Amino acid sequence: MTGVLSVITCLDDTAGERLIHEIGSADHDIVARVGSAHDLIDVLRGCAVDGVVVSATRRHLTLEVLAEADEAGVRIVAVAGDDAERRYALSLGLFEVVDARGPWSDIEVLLRGGIAVSLGAPAQRGAGTVIAVWGPAGAPGRTTVAIQLASELAFRGRTVALVDADTYGGAVAPSLGMLDESPSFAAACRLASRDSLTLAELERIASRYASPRSEFWILSGIGRASRWPELGADRVTSVLSTCRQWVDYVVVDTGFNLETDEEIASDMFAPRRNAATLAALRQADHVVAVGAADPIGLSRFLRAHVDLLEQVETAQISVV
Repeated sequence: MTGVLSVITCLDDTAGERLIHEIGSADHDIVARVGSAHDLIDVLRGCAVDGVVVSATRRHLTLEVLAEADEAGVRIVAVAGDDAERRYALSLGLFEVVDARGPWSDIEVLLRGGIAVSLGAPAQRGAGTVIAVWGPAGAPGRTTVAIQLASELAFRGRTVALVDADTYGGAVAPSLGMLDESPSFAAACRLASRDSLTLAELERIASRYASPRSEFWILSGIGRASRWPELGADRVTSVLSTCRQWVDYVVVDTGFNLETDEEIASDMFAPRRNAATLAALRQADHVVAVGAADPIGLSRFLRAHVDLLEQVETAQISVV
């Protein structure tokens, strides 16, 4: 989403006039200005827009508003005047919340960023979306973010496969309390190398994770780092292509290292330790780049982010 945004506003008097003026000054299109959740639902049903800016109050923001926006695939950003309003928005499951005193630019970043997920008709077979979760060294939270993404997408009614492609030691299965003696992603890669990977085989080797909130498939990662040669680039690419036909969303937990190894490998045809990570990033439609919010974590992230931009050419990148 670039260029001019079309938005609906549903704001109280505290922030309304100022934000509406700033939206107009930025040359964006305000499709409608409404004053209540009921009116907002009616407008959402009748027009296509890029986003909604709404006050985080019970008068303006309700579960019905969120459901209607999800159905239409429209992003919502709430503006909160105090901590109580922020907590109210969070209690409804809306995490895109900004300070009502903040500038329009803060809202615009959220409207343009992230991954829009509609609750409408599911994607056609073969059109599944691949989301790669990457982060630099230092355990910034790649696996945690990948698990939460898979859980939220499944909660929204989508079919989801969570793939652990970290060649330095898979952590998805242990994080979910599952046994990982038989890494199913490595098994899928072996089947792919023999042109034997089918949707039926994927369901046979994958594990089904169920929680009170949602259910999704898991292709668990290697528990021993010495098994990394099993995850070759061609194999990973083939598995992810097959997964696109299997589910609506494929969330891939990748490794941290983006080195291509050419300078340190004497055999140009030898396996590459980081091939799985690089292949997953190149196959991804969206890349979620995760960094730790401390001085060391930010330093590592900024240095490695330059390498990420060199490896990823077509995917959209969101920073967490």
